[in-house]
Amino acid sequence: MSPLQWLGIIFIWIGIFTPQFLKTRPFNQSM
Repeated sequence: MSPLQWLGIIFIWIGIFTPQFLKTRPFNQSM
């Protein structure tokens, strides 16, 4: 896989999991 494809996967994971972390950890907004 190309680096651009890896970046796309990483951004998708961030988009999926970041909202869940913000819901479970509202105090952890240092990202």
